[in-house]
Amino acid sequence: MKLKQTQVASVRMQIQVAQGNKCPLCYANFGDAKLVGKKLVPKYTPVLDHNHDNGRLRGVLCNNCNGMEGKIKNRVRRAKRDLSDVEWLENLLTYWKHHLEPRSPYIYPTHKSDDDKRLLRNKRARLKRAQQKALSQLKDLK
Repeated sequence: MKLKQTQVASVRMQIQVAQGNKCPLCYANFGDAKLVGKKLVPKYTPVLDHNHDNGRLRGVLCNNCNGMEGKIKNRVRRAKRDLSDVEWLENLLTYWKHHLEPRSPYIYPTHKSDDDKRLLRNKRARLKRAQQKALSQLKDLK
């Protein structure tokens, strides 16, 4: 049955309640709120997700997960070769799981460890302080 636009909100709410009022991908609680100015607003926006191939409703996702799902779907279509979308994604998950533990002694040349990033932040902060000090001394000379 094709929904009328006026039915979308009530169907979304029915599905949302059936899902425990949570996004099934990230588990965001649609009941959570945040303060914006003096107003309490929903922290996560529930959206009705559907399959773009056949139009069938799948569930209610938070707007972030819904957008990411669409982007991933488009990327998978470009990458999958002769595989289905699901086969390619299953292969990706298997690959990631296989490599949760390092399988190689090598590290990519441009990779920055947390220590590398910390040292770079500290170096930049030192340079900024030195520049501010030099500017301050120049102003004192004038």
